[in-house]
Amino acid sequence: MSDVSQGPGWWLASDGKWYPPESAPGARQAQQVGGLPSSGPSNAAFQVVQPKVDPLGRPLANYGHRVGATLIDAVLLGVLDFMLGAILNAVMSTSTSLMVGTKFTFSVRGVLVYLIIHGTYTVALLTIKGQTLGNMALGTRVVDAGTGSPVTLPQAATRYGVQFLLRIPYGLGQLLNYLWPIWDNRWQTLHDKAAKTLVIKS
Repeated sequence: MSDVSQGPGWWLASDGKWYPPESAPGARQAQQVGGLPSSGPSNAAFQVVQPKVDPLGRPLANYGHRVGATLIDAVLLGVLDFMLGAILNAVMSTSTSLMVGTKFTFSVRGVLVYLIIHGTYTVALLTIKGQTLGNMALGTRVVDAGTGSPVTLPQAATRYGVQFLLRIPYGLGQLLNYLWPIWDNRWQTLHDKAAKTLVIKS
């Protein structure tokens, strides 16, 4: 019995504890000798819950954890967006506006600010630590979906790139992306699937 999974085959009982494979209800029935049940929680007292885990047996972050981390990152990045956007606007507005027009330069500055702040923040932190500040606050981590190992730079870049592209078609792609984990069997977003990543409880 443990508070966390110790590896493949460990199962989560309704008491919130993890038990080894040999104590699972099916295994206990096969191990009964002379009419005496083997050790482990009783079938009558516990119901087996099939947890969603990564390849190393670590539980996946649920939808609530993912939404919370995203909101925290959005607030932090929104503040940085405003600060850097104000600086760029002051520096670039006069000369650039005279050449290509105010509306166009506003779009250029907006995309530039977004890519610099959001791209650097997301890709750098996921590559170095496997966590953004939002992930850290909610106790989650991004890992490789196939091995459970830390994400690589190409994976982090792909993950962010897909997130960015899904924002373009009037936000519909972004909405679908963030709703996708609700019905996905591993709580993955579309950018997780593209980058082959999972979000786990760290």
